[in-house]
Order: sequence, then structure tokens, then C-alpha cells
Amino acid sequence: PVRVITGDAGKWMYTQRLYPATVTLAGGPDAKVTFQSDTDSFPIEAPIGRDIQVSVGDQIIVECQSAPELRMVQLKTQ
Repeated sequence: PVRVITGDAGKWMYTQRLYPATVTLAGGPDAKVTFQSDTDSFPIEAPIGRDIQVSVGDQIIVECQSAPELRMVQLKTQ
């Protein structure tokens, strides 16, 4: 299933819970995105439309003037 999450304009952080997932930034054309896992973090270049693989506890930090939209497909493992 696809889940859509709309964040707030400004600086916004999403933390992945329960299952690993593929997250795609689908809104916020002026977005600056940072991926953070444990103590490591790095910027995501050209983030619009790019798939980002996240594990449980990983964070995606989005900064933009308009509300960002994240589309997420959870990868359920057995």
C-alpha cells in the first residue's frame, strides 16, 4: 500500500516506524532533504522523485517553503 504524508512548510522531520520502506519526495520543488541514520547524515541531491530506502529509525529531514509530500511504500518482511 502507498501512504502519503504531507509535512509542514519550513523544517520538518519524518521518522520511519515499524517496517523498512521506500520513500519518495513528491512535493516541495524548493526542498532541501537530509537523510539521517543513527549518527550518519548526508544530503539528498535532486530529491524530487528520488526513491530513498529507509529502515526503522531512519529520519528524513525536509526544509522547504511549501508543504512537502512524502509517498511511502512499506516493505513488509517475514
